[in-house]
Amino acid sequence: GNVYLNGATRFENESNPLDLAYNPEIIIEETEEGIFLSMNIDKKLIKMKNQMVTTELLGEALIPGQGYVNPDDSPITIDIDYLGKTRNRRNPTAGPFENPGRGKQTFKVWSTKN
Repeated sequence: GNVYLNGATRFENESNPLDLAYNPEIIIEETEEGIFLSMNIDKKLIKMKNQMVTTELLGEALIPGQGYVNPDDSPITIDIDYLGKTRNRRNPTAGPFENPGRGKQTFKVWSTKN
């Protein structure tokens, strides 16, 4: 369920890629309130069919030959997005933000206030 934008080269053995030829016009801006990410999101990203990222889906890491697990050795399930929003269990959105909307979107990704 990876998305490749603006001509990015995808992994040749991937089974569910989405190639989008447009420029997402990504902007990272730092203000007094924090660091913000802005980008244009294509509706095809929202409609893409994906599955929940889990230890089982990820398999084993190439070099150590070990599975992806939490620090306590329990299985991983990526059911929360970067901003703390619950992911759709049947069809999570690709990328760090669950159901981010369409068109130009802005996300506060880091707070600079203590």
